[in-house]
Amino acid sequence: MALTINQSIHDTQAVFKITGELSLYDSPEFKTKIKKALEVSGLTTVLLDMNDCSYIDSAGLGALFYLKKIFDSAHILFILKSVSEPVMKLIKLAAMDRLFTIET
Repeated sequence: MALTINQSIHDTQAVFKITGELSLYDSPEFKTKIKKALEVSGLTTVLLDMNDCSYIDSAGLGALFYLKKIFDSAHILFILKSVSEPVMKLIKLAAMDRLFTIET
């Protein structure tokens, strides 16, 4: 299933709804689209709603880590929300659940 990213801005929070598979093929576009949130003035939080993200590979995990570093350096909170079970399994397997703020 192709990756789709829907964005909405609520006050100081950018919300991205991720649907489909985040893999090597989609990682560059994913990083570019999410990184554009840096252009929003006064932004304090970037939230990725990953409830409908059905799959992630190592390139996708790398993209998440890259974005976390970018937003951390800009003092913007980066949150993963409603992470689907298959994606959460891989995040935990890679021990990345300790790096991210994850909300249910």
